[in-house]
Amino acid sequence: MYHANFFTTLAAARLPVKLVWALRRTQIPQGVTGLISKASAWLSGWVKPQVISNSEAGLASHGQAGYYLAKSTVIANGFVTESFDPPVPAISCSQAELAKSDLIVATPSVASAAIESTLFGTIGRYSPVKGHKYLFEAILLLQQQLPAAEFEQVKFIFAGRDITTSSALKPYIDNFIIRQQCQFIGEVADVSVVLKDIDCLILPSLSEGFPNVLVEAMLANKYCIATNVGDVNRILADIVPSIKPGCAEQLCRAMVDFLKREKQQNIATGHELGVLARSHYSIASSWQQYLSLYSLLLGK
Repeated sequence: MYHANFFTTLAAARLPVKLVWALRRTQIPQGVTGLISKASAWLSGWVKPQVISNSEAGLASHGQAGYYLAKSTVIANGFVTESFDPPVPAISCSQAELAKSDLIVATPSVASAAIESTLFGTIGRYSPVKGHKYLFEAILLLQQQLPAAEFEQVKFIFAGRDITTSSALKPYIDNFIIRQQCQFIGEVADVSVVLKDIDCLILPSLSEGFPNVLVEAMLANKYCIATNVGDVNRILADIVPSIKPGCAEQLCRAMVDFLKREKQQNIATGHELGVLARSHYSIASSWQQYLSLYSLLLGK
């Protein structure tokens, strides 16, 4: 993204064209890409491009980094909402997906647990900013707060690469409680395989721009527990509260609250989130916003 913005601008120098830059993240990168980002911030003041960001948070962070944003707009990511219709009943993840697992450590069967227990799910590759550590800590706190019989009925599924091979997460992965309650299925090609199975999505990130998986879970009519990062609050629109990032205690409390509520109440909230996502984040809506902007820039 930064490379494309920077080098396209250099290539278009002296050409009678209008520049459009894309911003699709919140954190300013480090290393070589970080240097290009800094150079782009300086360059933006000279060329004054039209900037399109997929999140308010990304626009704000780049403004603080010195980007020229007088001509900027936010166009959220769009989704093929029809692919989530009709809502699919909760069933277990397919054996084909489970066969791709980088490690499966749960002793209980998720297939049977999905019928009788509550299944939380988180989707995302391992990276420190994805907050897996805090979810593991919250699970251990949950074990202390719930009666043993209740805790045994709470299961967790982790989808995403590199989770079980991370040295930083190894102490948690090796923990007996984690091994009993959690299942790791690695990277999945189609997240709907996981979303149709879970009762609640957990997004424990420390940083996000526009978290696609949050909207995908909403489109699947799932209740969502998410940290207050990036555009999470904007996406959830106060239907459910966000929680403090990097706080296992708040994450545990949010799970306890979910478990204590009536199941039908959680289902109803999930459907409310689904209605919201369908009305705000369709691919048709996103396409129309891009078309309108480009038509304006081209004078059509």
